[in-house]
Amino acid sequence: MEVLTDSVCAAAKAETRTNLTDARVPGLILAVYPSGVKSWQFRFKSPKTAKRVVMTLGRYPSVSLADARAQASEAYAAVQRGRDPRYKVAAEMTVAGVCASYLEGARAVKKTWKQDEHRINRYFLPAWGPWPASNVSRQDCLQLLQGIAATAPVQANRVYALLRVVFTHAQDLGAVEAHPCLDLRKLGKERPRQRRLTDQELAKLMEALDAGNSLTLSTWAFYWLSILTGQRGEQIRQARRDDFREGVWYVRTETTKTEEPHQLPLSPQALAVVRRATQEGPEGSPWLLPQRHNAELPMSRPNKTWKRLQAESGVRCHTKDLRRTLRSWLAENGVLFEVCELILAHKLPGIAAVYDVHRRQPEMREALVAWANHLESLTAS
Repeated sequence: MEVLTDSVCAAAKAETRTNLTDARVPGLILAVYPSGVKSWQFRFKSPKTAKRVVMTLGRYPSVSLADARAQASEAYAAVQRGRDPRYKVAAEMTVAGVCASYLEGARAVKKTWKQDEHRINRYFLPAWGPWPASNVSRQDCLQLLQGIAATAPVQANRVYALLRVVFTHAQDLGAVEAHPCLDLRKLGKERPRQRRLTDQELAKLMEALDAGNSLTLSTWAFYWLSILTGQRGEQIRQARRDDFREGVWYVRTETTKTEEPHQLPLSPQALAVVRRATQEGPEGSPWLLPQRHNAELPMSRPNKTWKRLQAESGVRCHTKDLRRTLRSWLAENGVLFEVCELILAHKLPGIAAVYDVHRRQPEMREALVAWANHLESLTAS
């Protein structure tokens, strides 16, 4: 344990989450995350429950070392007097404050934190932003969800899930005593998509893709790799040029949904797309598919282009339907279940995930080559 200084805080880095403890103020910790986020925390034993709890003080450097020490010292004095320091904060904490505290932690550990931020800004803050968090009632939550479910039932379910998480966080902070939506149920009825493209639709989509004169190179390659490999959009969008070696795409752990490494052998057709994107793309860019005006960043999500491709091809579908189409074709043509799942970077179910570590690279390559040849035959005909 050492006395923290501004230079130590500024220089702190970590490959895994690391806690730097300040020797000057008991309980004051600077949590350092691999993403670069640094968060001040005060850890103490609750006088009420005798459980060890964490009180978030803010992110460094927005909250300086001196400010963090001042907050932690005040909180430590409250604990010594037998009071829980969170309840002083709770009396002043608004919904906006709770949401900001939640997002601070989510940014460091949750890949989909931007979706949470979007829903908070769209739904929570306009409705209750300046309210004390303790004033939000079950009826308030129900009215919000009913309003969303009237036009967007699936979105209502996502907001419902986020409400539960955010107000659980509010309880952890001591901002609310009773959870306002714990006994609510989902209002939207969800049906899993079953859309699979026919061979005729695939041919039309590929024809429109190659005829798209207004497409950037990155967008063109993005959709071809989506069709040829069935990988998730984020994996393709954030692929780096050095991820491709000796005919294999080494998908980085931070871009996979399972947070596990994924090695995907590529068909000659997919390798041709990678070569063109590398050779004709901006020189010196680390990204396979960089932005048009800033090669130091990966391409943005091409949502508008997808709508235009659908209009030009006459094929209405979701990008996830491309994954489903590939997966269904592989199963239909006798590819083993395990090979299909490995191609899509899914975890194997049950005990197989523990004991079956064979990656089946030759079988994956054979399956993807067969799929690419099938697509080639559709465009040729």
